[in-house]
Amino acid sequence: MPSAITFTGLGSGLDTESIVKGLVQVERKRRVEPLERWKDGWEEKLEALREINQKLANLYGVISSMDTESELVSKSVSISDSAILSATASASATNASYELLVNQLAKTETEIHTNGEVSPDTVINNSGGTRTFKYSYAGGSTISLNVPNGTTLSGLKDLINNDPNNPGVTASVLYDGTRYHLMLTGKDTGATNTIVVDPDSTATLTGYTNGTFTESQSAQNAQIRLNGYPAASWIERPSNLITDLITGVTLKLLSTGSTTVTISNDVSSVEGKIENFVESYNELLSTIKKYSYYDSDRKKAGILNGNYAVQIIESKLRGLLAAMPPGFSKTGDTYSSLQQIGFYTDVTAGSSTEGQLLFDTSLFENAFNSDPTGVIDLLVANFKSVTTDSNIRYRSRTSNSKAGIYDVEVDTNTLEGRFRPYGGDWHPWLPLEGSSGDYYLTGASGYDEEGIALRITYGSGTGTYSATVRFKSGALVELGGSLKAFINSSKGPINLLVENYRDIVENIEKKIEREEARIAKYESMLKDRYSRLESVLSEMNETLNYLNRLSLNKNQNSS
Repeated sequence: MPSAITFTGLGSGLDTESIVKGLVQVERKRRVEPLERWKDGWEEKLEALREINQKLANLYGVISSMDTESELVSKSVSISDSAILSATASASATNASYELLVNQLAKTETEIHTNGEVSPDTVINNSGGTRTFKYSYAGGSTISLNVPNGTTLSGLKDLINNDPNNPGVTASVLYDGTRYHLMLTGKDTGATNTIVVDPDSTATLTGYTNGTFTESQSAQNAQIRLNGYPAASWIERPSNLITDLITGVTLKLLSTGSTTVTISNDVSSVEGKIENFVESYNELLSTIKKYSYYDSDRKKAGILNGNYAVQIIESKLRGLLAAMPPGFSKTGDTYSSLQQIGFYTDVTAGSSTEGQLLFDTSLFENAFNSDPTGVIDLLVANFKSVTTDSNIRYRSRTSNSKAGIYDVEVDTNTLEGRFRPYGGDWHPWLPLEGSSGDYYLTGASGYDEEGIALRITYGSGTGTYSATVRFKSGALVELGGSLKAFINSSKGPINLLVENYRDIVENIEKKIEREEARIAKYESMLKDRYSRLESVLSEMNETLNYLNRLSLNKNQNSS
C-alpha cells in the first residue's frame, strides 16, 4: 500500500500540508458539523422520550399493585387478649367484632412406654432372633417393624424414625430422672390422629406389646364458640390454625379462654399506597415538564416542547383524574370525583408544587370512615354493576365491553331488547335469548355495550320494561388502562415516536458517513493536487537557481 502524501514546503516554501488541512476542516465544518448537531438534537429527544416512558412504566407498576380492592385495602386486627389467640385478616374479611371462647386446644397424641429401661443402651431384644414391634396411626394400617437381636432402646427409636413407611409418628427417648422411656408422638393434631401400639396384639417384642404403653396426651380437636354459638356444644377443628371459621380471617389458637377479635380497615395502609401513587404521578409530570416547558420571558423551550404525543399523554392523565369515572353518578354514589376524597392540584403560581397532584389525608380519612365502600369503588371498582330494576341485572361481559351508564328497554311481547348509552340515542333492537323468566340480552358488536350480557327475569308477554344499568370503573382502573396502552411496546405513542426518532438518527448517521467519505476523497484530491503543484514549484525553483548561478558566473567572468 503506498504511503500517504505529506508536504513539507521545502520545495516551494508553501505550507501546503496546513493549507490542505484547513480546507478539509472548512468542508467538514460546512457539511458534517451541522449534521452532527442535528443528530445530537434528535438523540436528546430520544433520551427524553425514553425517560418519560420509564416514568410511565413506573406509574403503571404502582397502579397495578393497588388497582383491586384486595390490593388496595388491608385489614387491621385488634385482639383484647393476645394470649388466647393471634389473628390475621385479608381484604375479603368483613369489618366486625367477634367474641371467641376457646374451650380446648387441638393436640397431638403421645404414647409412653410404661416401665422404661435403665439406660438408652439397654438391649430390649436378647431373644437370639428377630422380633416385631407394631403400631398404627390415624386409623391407618398396622406398621410392623423387624427388631433384630441385640437392638437397644435407642436402636428401636431409630428403627421407627428411619422407617420409610412411617405414617407420621416420631419416636424419642424420655428420661424421667430414674428410667428411660420410649415416647411416640403423632405428627398431626386432631381427634382422629391417634396412636395404637400393637393394634392386633400380634407383636413379638417382649415388653413392647399391647398394654405396655400409657397414653400421656390424647389426640383432640380444638373446641371454640363464636359469638356464643353453639350455645350447648362446640365448634371443632383438628388444628389450632383455623382458616375457615370467619371468612377472610386466620386464627391461631394459643390458649384456652375468651377474647374479642375486631376487624377494621387499615386506613393508614391505604393512605400509604395512595401517597406512593401520588409521588410516582408527580415524578412523571415533573419529567414531562422538564422536557416540554416554555419560558416566555427567556424565549426558551424544552426539547419536547410542542410534541403532540407528550401533550396528549399529559392531557389524558390529568383529564382522567379530574373527570367523573365511567358509570358513576353524582346522585347515585356518595363519591363521584377524586376531589371529594382528598385529591387536588396545586394551582398556586410560583409554588414549589405548582401543577402537581396533592393529597389531603385528613379529608381522605373522613371520607373513608364515612363510607369506605364508596371510596373503594371510586378508586378501584372494576365493572361493578348497579341497576334500577332487580329483574334486569348484569350477568357477564367481554374484554370489549365498556363501563358506563346505559338505559335498557325490554319488550317481552316481541322478545326484544335494546341499549342506549347515557345521553345518546337508542341502538337497534336485539332478540332476547333464553326462555320466559330467564332471558338474556347481549350488547351488539361495534357499540360501547358490546358483549355486556343482562339477565331478564320477566315472563313472556308481560309487557315493556326499562331500567338504568351502571357499570362502574374506578379512577385507578381507568388510569391503569390508559397507562398500559401508553407503554405498549408496539402501539404506545412514546414507543412509536422512539422508533421514528431512531430511524431519523440512523438516516442522519448515514448522511454523515457519506459526507465523511466524500471529504476523505476531497482531502485525497487536494493532497494529490498540491503534490503536483509542489513538484512544479520545485522544478521552477531549480531552474531559477540554475539561471541565477549562470548569471553570477557570467558577471564574475566579465570582471
